[in-house]
Amino acid sequence: MKRIKLIAGLALALSMLSACNTIAGIGKDLQAAGGAISEVSDEVRDDFSGPKSSSAASAGETCDPGGRELKGRSSLPPC
Repeated sequence: MKRIKLIAGLALALSMLSACNTIAGIGKDLQAAGGAISEVSDEVRDDFSGPKSSSAASAGETCDPGGRELKGRSSLPPC
């Protein structure tokens, strides 16, 4: 009986470890999908907003208040 419990416990532990790997993989996939969506949305926004100005933040023009959180994914300068 002890041997069956030991084998069952090991099987449970191994299945939990593989579940952690699966969840980590899903997290990476979701992160990659979010990055792709962000890039496409930036492209669409750029298509609608026209040409970009490199001195937008200093001239008081449009700037991205979330620029620090986006870590370079936004084409607008941070405020």
